[in-house]
Amino acid sequence: MINKTSLPVFMLFLLLCSQQINAQIFNKLNVGIDGGIQFTDIQDSRMFSKNGIGFTAGGFAEIPLNPVLNFRLGLYLDKRNFNLNKAWAIQDAMAPFYVGRASYYYENVDYSLNYLTIPASFLYMKGDKRIKIFIQVNIYLSLLASANQDGYLDLYISPADTAAFKTPEWKISGLQKESLSGNVTNAFNSYDLGLNLFIGAMYAINDRLSIKLSPGITYSTANVWSNPTRTARWSTIFKINTGVVYKLK
Repeated sequence: MINKTSLPVFMLFLLLCSQQINAQIFNKLNVGIDGGIQFTDIQDSRMFSKNGIGFTAGGFAEIPLNPVLNFRLGLYLDKRNFNLNKAWAIQDAMAPFYVGRASYYYENVDYSLNYLTIPASFLYMKGDKRIKIFIQVNIYLSLLASANQDGYLDLYISPADTAAFKTPEWKISGLQKESLSGNVTNAFNSYDLGLNLFIGAMYAINDRLSIKLSPGITYSTANVWSNPTRTARWSTIFKINTGVVYKLK
């Protein structure tokens, strides 16, 4: 049993040990900033898609686990852009439900999503003191901060179809354009979860400072939309990251 005299000694011992452990961790700790361009696209169940260009930017801290393996934890602003578009024929809502021969709807929208992404990474590195090649595997969680759309919806009524349409507003030919813009955060899933794989190189400028370049790909597991009946996945997230790594001690 620990008596009243030995308890303060024991607590002091734990404090000294924890300080020693923290000092050892700090002496090994690397910090850095990195970011770069990324090409993003989704595979949507209802519309055609085209990829967009976004970026990532943030910082990280890492600690060596052994001479060739590091563990890294980061925090990033993650901007993903893509386009959705689709054209479809107009069908009258009134009997006999005439389908326009040359009339159509056409929707074209650019989407911009901002995530806060937290990657936990393992890096396997080989090389000499100056140049190292590494493989980096991330498990990431992305939390949606905001989503915006900018586009339009066209309704074209052909003169060849006006006589057959029963809907009164479709009796006049011409093009009507509706703007689709603004915040659409609620339309998207609040998170994304997946894996990143990077293959890169690191060059040591001196004993403490290094620069790196690492292209990588992403595998996403979460649905993009908040509506579970509309399925979509991030089909393309290709990144090209560059940054600096600094050894604290």
